[in-house]
Amino acid sequence: MSDNTPANSDDEESSVPWISLASLGFATPFIFYNLAKGEPDKTYLKWAIAYGAAALLTVCSFGVLAPLLLFPWIGGSIHLFLIRDGHLPGKGKAISDSVKSMIESTTASADKDPVAEAKRLRTKARRTVASDPLLAKKMGIGRPDLDDRDADDGGLIDVNNAPAQAVETLPGISAQTAKDIVAHREAHGPFADADELIMSVSVNPKFEAQMREYTVFIP
Repeated sequence: MSDNTPANSDDEESSVPWISLASLGFATPFIFYNLAKGEPDKTYLKWAIAYGAAALLTVCSFGVLAPLLLFPWIGGSIHLFLIRDGHLPGKGKAISDSVKSMIESTTASADKDPVAEAKRLRTKARRTVASDPLLAKKMGIGRPDLDDRDADDGGLIDVNNAPAQAVETLPGISAQTAKDIVAHREAHGPFADADELIMSVSVNPKFEAQMREYTVFIP
């Protein structure tokens, strides 16, 4: 009969206790807490509380009680190794699933926050602009007016290349100011940054911070 267990299952189970070691024990209470979910026996939950309390006391004491961290770090890691290897009640796969649950929960939370995701995309796009302006221009970063662009930039506007209709979507930029921006760059060349833009045209001071958040300047 064929074995349907995923090929990386053993690797996942073997690596989980090392997560506790690598995190200096701070991940230990979370692993045990996830193990406790759905278990009628509250043993895992009690261990999660014990390991969590030790880690919390270490942090709150500003290192005075640092030796306590050995409990969730070394003790908790050994505990997880014993569970994984079958020397204590519990299964390595359960530990692996608990860590997966933590990761999936964190990812789901991030996915539910469109504001944080948009900001992450803007940061990523700005890195592309800084490292390879030509590629950024080809991708259409900051150019929502382009139909065939290959960029998800979180709403950035390229002040140096976007048309007035796109520029006026920036916070604090009116239709007339957008036209002034386009006229200024055509007469004097591209803007270096937001500071030069603000010095050159009229920008509502109340929206300056927001405007900076959504502008990018590709030469």
